[in-house]
Amino acid sequence: MSAPWVVAITGASGAPYAVRLVEVLARSRIPVQLVVSSHGWRVLSHEVGIGSEEELREATGGDWSSVTVHDNADRGARPASGSARSAGMVICPCSMGTVSAIASGTSRSLVERAADVALKERRPLILVPRETPLSLIHLRNLVAITEAGGIHRAASPGSYAGGCVARPEVGGVSGSGGLGAARLSIARIHGLLEPVAAGRVRVEVWHRGHPLR
Repeated sequence: MSAPWVVAITGASGAPYAVRLVEVLARSRIPVQLVVSSHGWRVLSHEVGIGSEEELREATGGDWSSVTVHDNADRGARPASGSARSAGMVICPCSMGTVSAIASGTSRSLVERAADVALKERRPLILVPRETPLSLIHLRNLVAITEAGGIHRAASPGSYAGGCVARPEVGGVSGSGGLGAARLSIARIHGLLEPVAAGRVRVEVWHRGHPLR
């Protein structure tokens, strides 16, 4: 089996991006080590009406045979160890609090420790921050992570108001014929997140898990 990608969902706006990312990976049988922070669950509930692991599983296709879920409080879990194989890590969406913790190396949670591991082991670390405008502190933290080897792809949804977020179109993979079931390369992760950075979204708007027509 190929090395898994560590996927983390934190408490920044942009939950639909996370749901679609997990859906594509799960449907493609890409091994995933999934971690959702407490604030990540809060945003999932507020923006797309997903309040539990079971609801997230159903929203992402129902088959999680390739997905392993870890508690964010468990800093002894597999993603916290540098000796555990992984293909890299994606934090989508990534809160500015998480960015700050990664930049300073505090490792207070499994998400933060797993990101620390990705950097120290020279594995891909892709952050999808959702924040605007960015303060000088935000920018300096992102620069520090970039200098350490991380990559940030800012999410720019075309519509956001309260609990309504335009559902992101993140299914395409630039420069490839689709996701391979056996392996997900850094280039393909970039292709998956390309529409996130560009802010390309479907016309339909979703609220609490249901499309508004």
